[in-house]
Amino acid sequence: MSWLGLCLIAIHLRATAPDARIRRAVSLVFALTIPLFWSRLVVAAFNDTILHIDAQLVGWLIGTTTTGNVVPLADGSGSIFFAPGGSSMAKSLAAVSAAVFLNLRSGLWSASTFVWTAASLATVVAILTRIGLIGIYPQQFDLIHSLGATVAGCRTVLAIVSIGYHKVGQDVPLNR
Repeated sequence: MSWLGLCLIAIHLRATAPDARIRRAVSLVFALTIPLFWSRLVVAAFNDTILHIDAQLVGWLIGTTTTGNVVPLADGSGSIFFAPGGSSMAKSLAAVSAAVFLNLRSGLWSASTFVWTAASLATVVAILTRIGLIGIYPQQFDLIHSLGATVAGCRTVLAIVSIGYHKVGQDVPLNR
């Protein structure tokens, strides 16, 4: 519920802020609520559809036919089940929606804006590729899953720092 409160405060401050700088800062605060609150709400509403899309994409990647949110492994030794609330694609799409929101609010559609949004979309491809590798090489599950999660975590931190430096840092004067 704290994210709903943060969202309402951001909306109120956006409507009443006298300064453009404050409105931009409040837009960033609101953008934080997208992956932390709004995307979870949307994912909960469309969970089955998102899980089916996840499964279909991974099944297509490894060359197997899916049934609902179950993807048979490439060697036929088992299957991957996409559990409700566990969609990696939905979590990455939350980052994409936040990036698009920030770009719309800034009004600056430049080449770098498109690059950052494309980088957010690339996380979806990376996650689905990792799951596909598990489907192709199930005997390497521990390595792919644990190492993949570590790499994904490092990539996320790097993305946050990079976006903060390149996008948000443009509004901060160098001589504080």
